[in-house]
Amino acid sequence: MFERLRNNGGISLLEVMSAIAILTIAVVALFYMYNQGQVLLLEQSHRRLAYEKAQQRISIFKLLKDTRPTEIRYGITTGTDFLIEPGDDDETPGLTADYELTVLDSTKYICVKIEYNWTERSGRQYGLVLADFFD
Repeated sequence: MFERLRNNGGISLLEVMSAIAILTIAVVALFYMYNQGQVLLLEQSHRRLAYEKAQQRISIFKLLKDTRPTEIRYGITTGTDFLIEPGDDDETPGLTADYELTVLDSTKYICVKIEYNWTERSGRQYGLVLADFFD
């Protein structure tokens, strides 16, 4: 190759354009992977928030069972909960999740199950189910 460079006096325009095209494709692919990684990290933080909310709801039932067991409502409750509260500005939109809370009573234990379902801005749908039994 070095002999050819000395004999021809340089690199052809076609070789330069091919190298630029390959480099451009590689840079675009790396940018896309970085951007998707950022989106997945954000969605992972939303799953963590949903898990923490579910744990809080179950903890409330454990506390009620120990302090005021007559206030526990058994059955299925559905609703919508904010995973992220909307901000005062338009740049911070809220994220809501539908939930279904099931509280079952048995002679030996109480079962509390909560299920969250939400759709991210990317269009991906996520769900989380957390259940606990306590006596």
